[in-house]
Amino acid sequence: MRRWMMWIATATLLMAAGCGSCGGGGQAQGLGKTPVVLEGMTTEGIVKDVDGKSALDDELEEGKGGVLFDVQHVDRLVNNEMLMELFPAGDTVASAGKVAGNDRLTLAPGTYDAHVVYKQDISRFEGDIRSIVVHGGRTSKLSVKIKAPVGMLDLRFLNDGVDINAKVKYSLYKPLEDEDGVREDPIVTDHPPSDQLAVPKGTYDVLAVYYETDAVQQEAWLEGLVIKGGMQRTVQEHDFAITLHGFIMRVLNFGEDVSDQSTVYFYYPGANVEFAVAVDKGPAGERLVVKPGEYDVRVVFQPSGEQSTWGDKVIHTVAIGLEEETGEDGDAEAGAETGAETGAETGAETETEAETETEAETEAGAEGAEGAEGGEAAAAVTEERPKSQLIEMEVDMEKPLALLKVAVQYAGEDVSEKASMRVINAGADKSAASAVLSAVALSEHVVPAGSYDILLSYEESDLAGELWIEGIELEHGSVWEKSVDLRTGT
Repeated sequence: MRRWMMWIATATLLMAAGCGSCGGGGQAQGLGKTPVVLEGMTTEGIVKDVDGKSALDDELEEGKGGVLFDVQHVDRLVNNEMLMELFPAGDTVASAGKVAGNDRLTLAPGTYDAHVVYKQDISRFEGDIRSIVVHGGRTSKLSVKIKAPVGMLDLRFLNDGVDINAKVKYSLYKPLEDEDGVREDPIVTDHPPSDQLAVPKGTYDVLAVYYETDAVQQEAWLEGLVIKGGMQRTVQEHDFAITLHGFIMRVLNFGEDVSDQSTVYFYYPGANVEFAVAVDKGPAGERLVVKPGEYDVRVVFQPSGEQSTWGDKVIHTVAIGLEEETGEDGDAEAGAETGAETGAETGAETETEAETETEAETEAGAEGAEGAEGGEAAAAVTEERPKSQLIEMEVDMEKPLALLKVAVQYAGEDVSEKASMRVINAGADKSAASAVLSAVALSEHVVPAGSYDILLSYEESDLAGELWIEGIELEHGSVWEKSVDLRTGT
């Protein structure tokens, strides 16, 4: 009898061990510790294949199961672009939860359907996975493969062979249905070409804008770009081929390079530079790009925030990016005068002038010999693109400046950061004179060279003191250093 009782107890323990992983209504009964292949799942939409395994997961709370999706789109993982929403099998309303790719969702054991959404840039596509089994105490890990009608747009922009992607942005449009049609609003606006764009399969037009400076910009239409699906990459390269005309202004002050403290402004010739808006501007010492033309170039040297220390010079009528006159106007006038002559006479005249004409002009004259009128021959001259130019200039501001180094104490304590300084022209009315420099938090301060009276002051709570220092003579390059204690006046 005892032996019989021991046998029953042993059998009971074995049965308990066999159900050790049972949870959620016996979903995992008899699965043991070995990962189990999930079968019977079906797919729709962009989901082309799925397989998975159910494995023990010690991090799950009691009575719960988990599901985790790892999603691949053709040749790359796209977990960050995925969202899966789970529903009890056959239900499309009562959501059991949402989860992004490669994140675990905890839920009750059972069988579920997942609605899959892939969204990247302007692309959004959907699909489904049905009959996903979730066991208690285990996580079902699914490897999902999708294929959406999406391709990657890879645009690359150059100017005369130089990479300018950082200076270009583009907008994406649906193509016009006919030449006279009205273009719809862009699908994407101001996209940087350095970031490839995921685009639904189809044909598109692109408007690219090259921003060299605020004043130098160029547009280009790239029409009929075909985007294929399956993450195929469409590579398109475009060279704007714009001739850029560079200008460098180096700024000195009594021979010392102060370009890093100076700004260059471009104005139309004759403009009042004090009030007119500059056509363009940029830092001195660097290559600036402007549209070809003539400009009044203003240079402003700013060694400090006080306008009294600024240097300001204007160089009038600077030609940038313009070709020198070659007498072509005279040739054109000569051609116009021959308008009533025969084609043969025009051709003879052209041959006579060929020694001084460009090769393009000679070709135009030859056309005239075949019967074109002289005026038309002159108009047919081929205009060659001007060569890139770099104009370098240097200007000395000759602004005499001095430096004040001031430290203020009160009863032996440094209070420079709370002290004030007022600088006026020497001998001026101390109460009414305009300040050449007015500063709080004293350290080093730039002033124009000259003769000055200086007031140092400090006031905080019931502590106060001030001191006038008069008749200070400062030449260009002078450094005036002063340390005073305003309590003692020394």
